[in-house]
Amino acid sequence: MKNLSLVLFSLLFVACAQTKTPPTTVETTPTTEQEAQLVPIEKASVVKFFDYACGHCRTAHFTAKNLKTEFGDKIEFELKHFPLSPATYLVAETAECARRQDKFEAYHDKLFEENFQNYEVDNLQTVAESVGIDMEQFNTCVANGGGRSAVQADVDEATALGVS
Repeated sequence: MKNLSLVLFSLLFVACAQTKTPPTTVETTPTTEQEAQLVPIEKASVVKFFDYACGHCRTAHFTAKNLKTEFGDKIEFELKHFPLSPATYLVAETAECARRQDKFEAYHDKLFEENFQNYEVDNLQTVAESVGIDMEQFNTCVANGGGRSAVQADVDEATALGVS
């Protein structure tokens, strides 16, 4: 199966994903002056860098959910953290602690769906508890910086790709 991996940034993703249907073909670099050859896409993989406080990222979140609903297994999203402030860096770390309990998606969705903007630890704990996270494990992970290396790896990758 051919996979097409695309690296899209949240701002770009919002602008590009406003159509009802994603492209079913991709244009390759022409080898002659004739029309470009079209290659069918069997599955699209999208890497999306995001920040929890970014309004465009929130819009992209809902666009991605709609695309996933519409196209199912033909599209997959890999979510990468790109926190723009120390406050959202902490939120990203807590999301990684949720991932350790297989609750990343529920926690991530809840933060975006409620347009969550209060990043105090007590409030993040409330969100975690509301999606069924074991609070003892979560609090230990957060206190020990358990999500920090995963977040930093995403930031390093984004920086290497020129995300700013």
